[in-house]
Amino acid sequence: MQYQSFKCNSQKEYLGFCEQKGFIYSVQTDVNQFAVVALFNGRITTLISYATQQAVYGASRGGDNVEEVAGAYCGETSLEGSNADDGQSSQL
Repeated sequence: MQYQSFKCNSQKEYLGFCEQKGFIYSVQTDVNQFAVVALFNGRITTLISYATQQAVYGASRGGDNVEEVAGAYCGETSLEGSNADDGQSSQL
């Protein structure tokens, strides 16, 4: 990403400051395409780039509410019933 395209991008959000990298922003680069970039002395460095997908909540899960479904997709797991010998968990 070039500085000019970053400057003109209306879909950016300031995330914070890093002493090593500079000002950190989240920017939308395209439809469902995002990047976390650093701005330091007029130079843009892409730290992370990723794509997202449209999710349809409740359609395949019998109408669960958004919070329950979102929790399942955000890595919330339970370690109850895990077996240290084989590394498998009986409950997620």
